[in-house]
Order: sequence, then C-alpha cells, then structure tokens
Amino acid sequence: GLTARRLALRYTSIAFGALQVFVLAIFDPLAGILLAFQSRQVKFTSLILLESLPSLLSTLTMLFYLRHDAGKKTFSKWLLLSSIMLGITAAAKYVYAIVGIAIVIDQIWNDRRNFFPTLIWGMLALAVFFLFDPYLWNDTFMRLNASLLYHFNYAAQQTQEPAWQPLLTLTLSLVAHPSAYFFRADEAIALFALFGFKKTYQQNRAVVIWFALALIFLLIWQTKWQHYILL
Repeated sequence: GLTARRLALRYTSIAFGALQVFVLAIFDPLAGILLAFQSRQVKFTSLILLESLPSLLSTLTMLFYLRHDAGKKTFSKWLLLSSIMLGITAAAKYVYAIVGIAIVIDQIWNDRRNFFPTLIWGMLALAVFFLFDPYLWNDTFMRLNASLLYHFNYAAQQTQEPAWQPLLTLTLSLVAHPSAYFFRADEAIALFALFGFKKTYQQNRAVVIWFALALIFLLIWQTKWQHYILL
C-alpha cells in the first residue's frame, strides 16, 4: 500500500544519490568520498524530494562538459552529452540549470570569438528541456510563465531565515538523528574546499564558476530551505 509506495520512492531517491557519488568518484575519487559523507547530501537524497535526480543530472552536465577539449573549435560528443543532461536537468527542476549558465560563461571565457559550439549546445539543451517537460507541450509560454511566477511568488513569502543562512547550511553538519550517519564532517569538507579553490580554478574553472553562481543565487533567493544547498 502507501508504505510500500513511499519506500519505493525513497529507494529511487537513494539510487540517484548513490549514482551521483559514483560518477563523481570516477572523475575524482576524493570528491566522491567526501560527497558520500556530506550530511545534507545523505539526508536529502534519502527522502522523497525532487533534489536527488536534478542534483545527479547537473553533476553529469558539468562532468561531461569537463571532458570536452576547450581548444577544439568543433562540437564534440562530450558537449552533446552535456547539453542533453542540461536539458533534462532543467526539466527536472529549473533552478539546477544554473550549471548551464556556468558552462556558457566558461565557454565564452575560453574563446570569445567562436560562439558556434555554445550556440548549438544551448539550442539542443532547450530542445531536450521541452521534450522532457510534457507540461509545456500545450500553451507553452503561458504554462512556463505560470510556473516561473509560482516559484517567485512562493519565494517572496519565505523570509524567516537570514540572508547568510546558506553559508551556515553549507559548512555545519546536521545535528539531528545522529544514528542515521556513519559520521558527519561537513565542517572539514568545507575547510578542504577553501584550500582547494585555487587548484580547482586552475584545472576546472567552470566548477568554481558553478559554485559561485549557485551560492550567490542561494544568498539572494529568499527561500532558505536546507535541501537547496544540494544546488
């Protein structure tokens, strides 16, 4: 009955969260290990929420993009995969498409004179987004406008938390339900991240741009639910 359905939904969410850890570990084993023990990542990919799937898809969007050779002037298979993942990410939850803005900035940064790969990448992502969001197939602009307005109106009502709440959420471990975690080390992970920013910027600038855009958005956005930190 209802309990079995809820359990199935939770296992589905957990599967997406575990897959995200796995694909990140392929790219960087230490990053995958740290993500697996980040307390809010563990909690909010184990509940019946929307975060698990778009979090995975946005990660794939970035990881596929990072496999693309920025020195190439052509549209590679990695850009193709990144574009497809971005479209599905946006269809899953709009706000996670911030990763796409970061990639556009990085592409333009790499080559300001060649907009062809960026243009094709963006057009394909929009097409995939439309394909994977059947709600928009009828009255597209009206429904898109209504859904965007809903999010803005909802956010306007959520003003209880201070603007800097995302910084606390990102750097402090959850204290509730201690038995649910093998161990919690969010503070150490945040500290490691501070020391790793320079090297990450030198090797994978798009990741730092992605982080900065997401954090700026969370600081500005009035809704401060803790699961938003997965962005």
